[in-house]
Amino acid sequence: MYVHKDPWQKRRSVDNERKCTLFCNCMESHHRSIIKTVTWRVIATVITLGIVFTFTGSLHKASVITLVTATVLAIGYYFHERFWNKTHWGRRVR
Repeated sequence: MYVHKDPWQKRRSVDNERKCTLFCNCMESHHRSIIKTVTWRVIATVITLGIVFTFTGSLHKASVITLVTATVLAIGYYFHERFWNKTHWGRRVR
């Protein structure tokens, strides 16, 4: 560990704790859940397209399967995020 890193890490830790205590009772916004859903789906869709194309050898089939899968999973992920946002299980209050 470098000597100069330690004070910066402590400072970030204090800032993060302060933010956590200020906002720990806040819910994640719908907008944030949508953005998280879209960004994850883009990553997962590219991966899925590559895997399906590898198995089918057809870009058309791979695209159709990937688009259907991406749409269904994006909707499922959004509701999963909203459910966990309302659940207090596993959260700690300081």
